[in-house]
Amino acid sequence: MKNILILREKKNDYFLGYIKNANIDSIYINAYGRNKILTRLCAKFKVNSFGIFLGNWKRNIKKYDIIIIFDNKFEIGVSKYIKRKNPNCKIIFYFWNNINNFNKYALKDSNIDEFYTYSQADAKKYNIKYNSQFYTKDIKLKSDDLKYDITFLGRNKNRKSIILQIEQQLNKLGIKTNFTVIGEEKKCISYKEYLKKIEKSKAILDIIEDTQYPALTLRVLESLFFEKKLVTNNEDIKNYAIYNPNNIFIVKENNITDIIKFLEKPYISLKPEIIDYYDFKNWIKRFID
Repeated sequence: MKNILILREKKNDYFLGYIKNANIDSIYINAYGRNKILTRLCAKFKVNSFGIFLGNWKRNIKKYDIIIIFDNKFEIGVSKYIKRKNPNCKIIFYFWNNINNFNKYALKDSNIDEFYTYSQADAKKYNIKYNSQFYTKDIKLKSDDLKYDITFLGRNKNRKSIILQIEQQLNKLGIKTNFTVIGEEKKCISYKEYLKKIEKSKAILDIIEDTQYPALTLRVLESLFFEKKLVTNNEDIKNYAIYNPNNIFIVKENNITDIIKFLEKPYISLKPEIIDYYDFKNWIKRFID
């Protein structure tokens, strides 16, 4: 295995802090990127300053064969710095979000050797490589004491109205929900707290914002790895090997009442190789093979 470093906005956010033997670090010295005041001072005195904003990984930069950079909070100066310090290092850029006007500027970065995306639709649209969403087997849920039928926790992302509408319909059917839509006024809970909510639920709700460019989300893989049922509006999920109608319910306009029978059916375990494909270790290997 080559020496590989993964750079993200925060090294331990979501499930990443649970992955064993993973070389993951924060791009910058703090979670918010470069310090604006310090940036202005360096510019004023013409100091080549970019390196001082980067995390501790820069001290060992010469030992890495491959550096994978995630899209969030990326600045082109990062790849330029890496190539200057380690010209032989292969830089891979990974879009963990849909490609849009806020992140597609990275595609113009000549210092990046390869571009990948978690979205098959974006891979075709922008003619770049595809590598799926991923998760880890290193997380184990402890409790089987179920209190809820369906759980959702996530940011608004223009989905609040449909999520609340679904919740209202489910509650009328007597289905116990535990939904939290996080807006600007609310702070996110830790991933550890989120996992406790998942532990106590039979199913997870997954609502994608853009059904024109569907992709597997983190919630899909949580349901897969924890053997929790999934309720989703992503009709494209039928095209993946993980799909089983006993385990995955696709929400449509007039079928909400069918969720009752769906929740009563037992979860059907999938073949280990289907789950293994989405494990972090195999996700990494696909960048090398």
